Amino acid sequence: MSYISSYADVMSARAGGGTGAASAARSAAKGNFIGFIIAASFDVSDFVQSEDPEKNWGDLLGALGVTFAKVWAAGFAGVMIAGAIAASAAAAPVILVVGIGFGVSIVVGVLLDKIDQWLAVKERASRIGRVFAGAVSRGLRAITAFIEEIATNVDSLLDQWYADFEQHLRENDPLGHCALFCSDPLDQLDAWMRGMGGRGVY
Repeated sequence: MSYISSYADVMSARAGGGTGAASAARSAAKGNFIGFIIAASFDVSDFVQSEDPEKNWGDLLGALGVTFAKVWAAGFAGVMIAGAIAASAAAAPVILVVGIGFGVSIVVGVLLDKIDQWLAVKERASRIGRVFAGAVSRGLRAITAFIEEIATNVDSLLDQWYADFEQHLRENDPLGHCALFCSDPLDQLDAWMRGMGGRGVY
């Protein structure tokens, strides 16, 4: 798909310099992005249908990373071959240049899939992603537990300080204690008035 949209840009690059090359690269990138979306949909489908109890998002991200590399490598090879043919053979028919580029991309893609199956690159990447995601998850749980422990300790310290403060007032300053802790509003008002040197309510 990227080769068809890039052909005119490749030809203009040969005739006009770097602007056409940059445009061709952008068109190739668009085509490769579409190809990646299509290929990635199979990885997502496999991930959703997998019954592996240990699977996590790291599996999917690892698989998508390998798919991304394969799609872009195959697309790059196809566009480079098509560009080389267009640059070296001025009389080459458009359909031939596009067809060769497309065919090279397919062949490279198939070879990369075979290499992937032979070396189990995607499977290893998925395992690495799983381990990494698990480590991140455990790290986040540890941080959360640490924060909760700190919050619990702070709450405990505040509760203890509050209890000590109330006990101190009860033993050493009954008026101050009543002004803050009496349940009856009149008693509190009386304590405040007496504490400020007044006669009080009663």
